[in-house]
Amino acid sequence: IPDGAIEKIIDSWRSPREGQIEQKILDTFLDFQKGKNLVQFFDKLRIFIDKIDQSLAMRIINAIYRNADKFSTEGTEDFENSERDQALHFLLRLMNDRIDRKKIQGLLEQIIESATSIPFLVRVIQLCKKESGGTYYNIYETINLDKLLDLASRRLKKYFVDEKRDIFLELPDEKDWAYVLYQWASRWGTFRGRNKNFVSNYIILL
Repeated sequence: IPDGAIEKIIDSWRSPREGQIEQKILDTFLDFQKGKNLVQFFDKLRIFIDKIDQSLAMRIINAIYRNADKFSTEGTEDFENSERDQALHFLLRLMNDRIDRKKIQGLLEQIIESATSIPFLVRVIQLCKKESGGTYYNIYETINLDKLLDLASRRLKKYFVDEKRDIFLELPDEKDWAYVLYQWASRWGTFRGRNKNFVSNYIILL
């Protein structure tokens, strides 16, 4: 993907009317997905992140988490090189580098409440922990992690327990359901609270 093409695409995302920007961004993602080079596109976008201002960064972030279920997981086992992995990492890089620090917590709360993929939102929370070994320092230094963990735990309980959904049917890929159950039960490795009890009882009653 030539550098000039990436710059033109970023410029084109600024041109639609206000209510159409996120759809334009999503259409671009889907076009690259059809060409089987969406992973490379996300990788290339990172090189031009300085050309993305906060307003556009917010639109891109919205387009990603509101359509997270549309990204393929093929390649996750290859050093997290799937469409979903790359979309997630690009979202966090945008948030870390291009979003005002005061807005990061609220934006993450929106993602937890509205992301269209459960494994996606669970992974977002995991990567917001400094212990995960990433370089999202603006995120690490500004978030209230406990609040995010509580919010994510409540969404998972509501989605699977209260609304009586079968996680094995909702997430047929073993990598997804095993990952979600572990992170949820362990409260993302903190082992605090009652998540383990909720998850154990939920599985028994399935």
